[in-house]
Amino acid sequence: MIGSNWKSIFKLGYDYYKRHYKNPVKQKEYNKILDEYLGFVVHYLLEKGSWQFPARLGSLIIYGRLPKKRTSTGSIKRYINWKETNKLWAEDPEAKAERRKIYFYNEHTNGYVYTIAWDNRNKLISQKEYYKFVPNRDLKRGLAKRLLENSSEYIIMQNGIY
Repeated sequence: MIGSNWKSIFKLGYDYYKRHYKNPVKQKEYNKILDEYLGFVVHYLLEKGSWQFPARLGSLIIYGRLPKKRTSTGSIKRYINWKETNKLWAEDPEAKAERRKIYFYNEHTNGYVYTIAWDNRNKLISQKEYYKFVPNRDLKRGLAKRLLENSSEYIIMQNGIY
């Protein structure tokens, strides 16, 4: 479930585990257990919309918000749909010469943009401003697929509060 880029992080965790526990399991078994656990966390997060970490370390939440408007022009910032734009440019050389682009409008989510965030407000973490959660590509793609398939209901942010 988890990509190969996690192997170095698994190794660091295994080294710590091996130093601090008697009779540790083999690294291959450790990696399998960790991979299955993280797969469960991802599945649960996409299914329920939030995951609470133990020991008051915060939670991961999926929330939707309306796109922010640009202040100078008053228009909404849209992301370019490169797949459709490249298809248009292949079919229409005039559109390519004019650099016309096709944008995402999120009609399947009523215009809301969804984000996965770590909520660490009022949590027992020292110097938490130095930590940042960045979802990996697989997690973001899983959320996008889920939103396209059945437009799951997640928390909607109103006035910066979810």
